[in-house]
Amino acid sequence: MGKKVEKEKNEIVEEFFRRNDPKNIKSMNDMYAAWKDFFAPAFQQLLDAEMEAKIGYSKNERTDNTNSRNGYYPERTVATEMGDISVRVPRDRNGEIDSDLVPKYSRTVNGFDEKVISMYAMRNVR
Repeated sequence: MGKKVEKEKNEIVEEFFRRNDPKNIKSMNDMYAAWKDFFAPAFQQLLDAEMEAKIGYSKNERTDNTNSRNGYYPERTVATEMGDISVRVPRDRNGEIDSDLVPKYSRTVNGFDEKVISMYAMRNVR
């Protein structure tokens, strides 16, 4: 594993423990609950990054593209390997872009690891 990836992993762990005092984690259930609170915002950022990659420009960036962002679909709860989390899936004005992370009408998100890797690859290819 590269030094950059290792450094990023360490930063994530450090941030996790800045937000969650290790003294308060006394069981695996406590650990899962703490991780879920950390995981949900990260998952939301991935949804926003997915929209940015698919629509082709950053939020608030001016473009000649005929399609544009159009806020979010109503908040919904999806089941993940980490437990249930609330998400707001971004939408586009023309309704042409669907999320690969949270497909339409889906209430479960399986294979999250593979999806994160593909999102990372897609973002780094642009």
